[in-house]
Amino acid sequence: MKESKRIVAIIPVKEKSERTPNKNFRSFNSAGESLFDLTLKKLSQIKSLDHIYISTDKISLNLKQTNKISIINRDKFFCNNITPWSEVIENIANSIPEKEDTIVMWCHVTNPLFNSYEDALSKFLEL
Repeated sequence: MKESKRIVAIIPVKEKSERTPNKNFRSFNSAGESLFDLTLKKLSQIKSLDHIYISTDKISLNLKQTNKISIINRDKFFCNNITPWSEVIENIANSIPEKEDTIVMWCHVTNPLFNSYEDALSKFLEL
């Protein structure tokens, strides 16, 4: 019997936005949820996810880490608009404590209307 691979999600979210102040963490909807809150809520509902990693430079992230959610502190060098995005991706990918064959979902908070994470994952696994 073939062993199934771990499936994890990474939410890369930085504290500051140069164009829109506090973009990722300020209230976005009438319930007071932020872009970050919405993304984490959607991902938390996916039963086939083994873990969710939040890569951030935000010091005061009011979130309880659980056996399914971990915060990975990201150096400010990788949270600006100067560092090449390829270096940011490499840094984040190398910061998660997973094996190389782990399946990774890269989930930006700036897509609040995207509701098909589970469908996309199912299709990927099917193919």
